Amino acid sequence: MKITVVGSGGWGTALALLLVENGHDVTLWSHRPEKAEELRRTRENPMLKGVTLPEAMHFTADLACVADCGAVLMVTPSYAVRETAAKLRAFLRPGTVVISASKGIEKKSKTKIRSIALAMQELIENSDQVFLMGHRFGDLDSVGSACGLAGAVRLMQKPAYVVVNQQSCLATQLIDRMQQCPDGPKFMEPVHWHR
Repeated sequence: MKITVVGSGGWGTALALLLVENGHDVTLWSHRPEKAEELRRTRENPMLKGVTLPEAMHFTADLACVADCGAVLMVTPSYAVRETAAKLRAFLRPGTVVISASKGIEKKSKTKIRSIALAMQELIENSDQVFLMGHRFGDLDSVGSACGLAGAVRLMQKPAYVVVNQQSCLATQLIDRMQQCPDGPKFMEPVHWHR
């Protein structure tokens, strides 16, 4: 699948590397053109010293690169989520999966990420379906939050899926109970989310 990772910090670069290693066609987007060029030239992110970025990974500072992607992984710093999501919306096509891996607060305005959720709401409203992911070893907090958000997305008349590896999940009892609810969230294994 063609995927753009929006945000070239250490976290974004590590996720991009993981996606490339799993066979995806990945472009890593940087806010600054000179950083994108440096990553392309050196094949190393200073935040991940000693980790060589593969030739298969692409780099750009042009947000239009998301136009033909199957998925966009947003990993911008939290203070840039709102602005970047607004710019991104102009290039997204129907059916593109948008995933947010940003966290924290907006430094400039001290706006909590809950307020930034308005920008994500606009992306959800313009999406055909929504996939919600937490961390690798889903615990009650991450799975419970994803289930709650899935309910909110369904109220927006959009199909929502909680993507969780049930083999490594620490909240299997919660998942079992939620699957018994007729209006509960739909669960999906990570290996199936992009198919």
